Amino acid sequence: MAQAVTRRLVKVGSLLAHPCVIQSRQTTLVKILGLTGDIATGKSTVAHLLVALGARHLDADLGVRELYAQPDFAARIAQHFGDVLDARGGVDRVKLGTQVFGNTLKMAELEAIVHPEVARLREQQLDALRQEGVEAVVIEAVKLLESGQGRTCDEIWCVVAWQNLQIERMIARRGLSRDEAKTRLDAQPSPEAKRLLAGTVPLIFLTNNDTHEELKEHVEAEWKRFLAS
Repeated sequence: MAQAVTRRLVKVGSLLAHPCVIQSRQTTLVKILGLTGDIATGKSTVAHLLVALGARHLDADLGVRELYAQPDFAARIAQHFGDVLDARGGVDRVKLGTQVFGNTLKMAELEAIVHPEVARLREQQLDALRQEGVEAVVIEAVKLLESGQGRTCDEIWCVVAWQNLQIERMIARRGLSRDEAKTRLDAQPSPEAKRLLAGTVPLIFLTNNDTHEELKEHVEAEWKRFLAS
């Protein structure tokens, strides 16, 4: 039996200079697993494994990319951050990243704009899944905890990895310099801060330092436990 989740207004301000308010809704019979993790930990790999196990998957980060591609929304971002648009009128994530990564105040300003819109999209998607009678949903988001979305979940998994692995992955996959990769890692909340942001929602740290097969076995075991809880 899925745990009843009381939806409420959640003010997130523990680590942000400008708190972001997200409105949640009524109780639901859908079990919600929150999936998060710092950059280059393998969060998306875990999401793919869960989908292979039959999980329905909502990608909040994909929602952000879709918002950034919308000229009207991108114009709102440009009003706050200046020259951050690409040739098509969307947000250039690299230009924006140079302003916000490593700058707590600017990151908080950006999140105050983006998080409510992502939450609105997520609720629309959840409503559609409720109508389908879906039993369990995975919500994947880098900022799941910081945005307050995690407090509407029944459980949260946070994928973690050794920092040197994260840096090497960012260099290889994203073309970042070592210093740029380190700056992005330094902007991530500590495990202790994540526990505080999770509140009373169970937070499970899922380690991804070993082989893909070992990660797959771990994910399968945890997913089976989650569905049975």
